[in-house]
Amino acid sequence: MVQSKIQSIFMDNTTKSKISGHLPKRPARFIQRPLANILKRIVTFFCYIRLPCTYHYQMRKRVFKIIKVILILLLVSTTVITIAILWPLPKIEVPKNHHTILIKSVNIIDVQSGEIWNNQDVFIEGNRIKTIGSTGTLKVNQPSFVINAKGKYLMPGLWDMHSHSTQHSEWLHHPLYIANGVTGIRDMSGQLNKKDSYWAGVKERVQWNKDLNRDGRVTPRYILQSSYQMDGKSSVPNGFPEFFK
Repeated sequence: MVQSKIQSIFMDNTTKSKISGHLPKRPARFIQRPLANILKRIVTFFCYIRLPCTYHYQMRKRVFKIIKVILILLLVSTTVITIAILWPLPKIEVPKNHHTILIKSVNIIDVQSGEIWNNQDVFIEGNRIKTIGSTGTLKVNQPSFVINAKGKYLMPGLWDMHSHSTQHSEWLHHPLYIANGVTGIRDMSGQLNKKDSYWAGVKERVQWNKDLNRDGRVTPRYILQSSYQMDGKSSVPNGFPEFFK
């Protein structure tokens, strides 16, 4: 009798429930919890659930926006480059050919002595300088194209002794050469036996010289040699010196 009472005192609720056949009762603190606390926990739970979704949505939206901007920039740049390549270039007008030219009051640079001859008249006939004299002393008895060169300088044409001409040189480089006094070119590369999509070869340089001689192009004069070939020995035709190989 005493032993059973002691066991019943130390027996927990679950054991009592199993013995009595009833489920354990919830602690009173769950039943007495205020409704406000329960709602607060529910709201907090859903906030934690939605936070990652909202964050990923914003990040995804930002990434799509960046990709959209990049694609637009690529499309615009591709369009501009395509138009620039396909747009017809303006034809460079060749100056009218004059049989006789009189350059008046020019300052001539003597490249041998380093001296400057001030106020000189230069008479050109055909493509040769015929006479040079102080301003007003030359007697020209035929109609000539007169250039007033007061305050300007005249010197022999410059040479570019190491150039690499391309298929774009005729409209890109040649006008710049002439505008800066470069009248001779030594090209240091190219193709001897076939046309290249980028580099200029012998055929192009020969054609440029022909156009120059018939006053059909603004271009410097080319020396037809190359120090190396773009494709090595295979691009050197038979009969060329070993230097080209």
